[in-house]
Amino acid sequence: MLLAVCDALRFAHDRGILHRDLKPENVMLGAYGEVLVVDWGVAVSLRPQDAGRFPLARESRHIAGTPAYMAPEQVRGDGVDLGVWTDVYLVGAVLHELLTGRAPHDANSVHASLFSAWRAEPPVLPVAVPEPLADLCRRALR
Repeated sequence: MLLAVCDALRFAHDRGILHRDLKPENVMLGAYGEVLVVDWGVAVSLRPQDAGRFPLARESRHIAGTPAYMAPEQVRGDGVDLGVWTDVYLVGAVLHELLTGRAPHDANSVHASLFSAWRAEPPVLPVAVPEPLADLCRRALR
């Protein structure tokens, strides 16, 4: 399923669109087994020619997304550093939750989650996680 999510994001990225709020709740299984990435409400475009049709990433001036999963550049809220790597980070955050049972920035408050995301420390994964999978998760969250 995670590979299908990556395919959906690549399709969007090829069109200059960032999701910015990927999390397990935004991945659904369709009636025929298809994997759906839903809730594109905070998506932005990386392409200047999309101005007027989509909000542009570089013009984003607020924090958007779910703090427990956010990439560090999302916490800054200025849109300048957003890119396809932002959604890659979010895929890594989903994988982190699949491997550990917790989002990477799961905390007792929104402020603590945002601070954790801003610091973006390498994740601690259970030793039972196979190294290739752990490495993939760490690289996505780098």
